[in-house]
Amino acid sequence: MKALKKMEVVEEFAAGFLFLSAVLISLFEVFMRYVLQSPQFGINEIVGILMPWAIFVGFGRALKQDHHISVDVVYDRFPFPIKRVLAVISNLIGAGYGLFLLITGVKMVLTAISDGFNTVALGIPIWITYIILPVSMTMFCAYFIHKTYKAILGDKQEIMGSLDHATYISESEKEEKIV
Repeated sequence: MKALKKMEVVEEFAAGFLFLSAVLISLFEVFMRYVLQSPQFGINEIVGILMPWAIFVGFGRALKQDHHISVDVVYDRFPFPIKRVLAVISNLIGAGYGLFLLITGVKMVLTAISDGFNTVALGIPIWITYIILPVSMTMFCAYFIHKTYKAILGDKQEIMGSLDHATYISESEKEEKIV
């Protein structure tokens, strides 16, 4: 569990740093291009690498904090034991998908290294742009495996979510009475 906590801190810092870097570099390019009339060479390429990296690192964080989109209208109607089984199955499917993307990402990186291609503007080896896929999918799989473990143990928050349907209904009814 300590490893997951450390990974969370690294992920949060990395995602924030990458995103902020992309935004600041993009703003710099806008300033140089439109204010000083002196566009900088290769800036779009750098932002085109940093932004997807920030997004891919953010996948694991969103999964860990249950911020992914979910449609649970039917799921909320099931009793707890069925929800538990469904949570285990869905997390195993998610881990399998992450593992597939991890393997595919490793193949992409190895192919890019062997081909020796570089980006057009700055000549950055293309494998550097691809390396984020296996790195982020490793974290993604780790979170899905952890969520599967918690669902198997019957962790109520993992199975019911941070806001279960009954709580949501009661909160909605309270809001209706207030209005």
